[in-house]
Amino acid sequence: MVDMSNAIVRLALVAPTGSGKTTTAWLMQKMTPGAVVVSVAQPLHDVEEFLYRLLARPSPSVTGTQDGVLLQSIRDLLFMREPQFLSRIFKETVDRCSGFPLVVNDDCRLGSKPTLDTLGFTYVWIEGDHGRRRMDATPAEVTDHAHDAVIPRSMCRYVISNRGGVGDLVTEIRHLLKELGLDVAK
Repeated sequence: MVDMSNAIVRLALVAPTGSGKTTTAWLMQKMTPGAVVVSVAQPLHDVEEFLYRLLARPSPSVTGTQDGVLLQSIRDLLFMREPQFLSRIFKETVDRCSGFPLVVNDDCRLGSKPTLDTLGFTYVWIEGDHGRRRMDATPAEVTDHAHDAVIPRSMCRYVISNRGGVGDLVTEIRHLLKELGLDVAK
């Protein structure tokens, strides 16, 4: 095994909506001392949160849902004005993570692949029962928008199965993190 004890590992989790990317990223962060989760779409979620506060509606971060229609509308408007906006902000965010042993992206889509490639991310496919996990997906989350297309599994270097329970997922993650030479919390 290659000694990666001083290396920064950057993983981008890939799968359709509802496969468990966010859960996997959260578990990776909990299991790896000093790990951080970053999102290409974080600026969109920040605007979503702001608008929900203005409307005095329950925050998506509190309800655990996303307003897919709103998020896609915001992204499309920003893209018309500055096509590289999300990539630029994401690169700045990742650059600030230089001291973290593991940086995990949990919202990888085909449109962000050039940026993720430039930043040295390795792709991990999350194998799951996609339709069963996210019955609350809004129409905009299940989209044929070119930017939202999922990177093909064949482009992923690793696969994590999320077809069992949380304990099985933890075991899968632990194996991958150890294979990558990362310290894993007990």
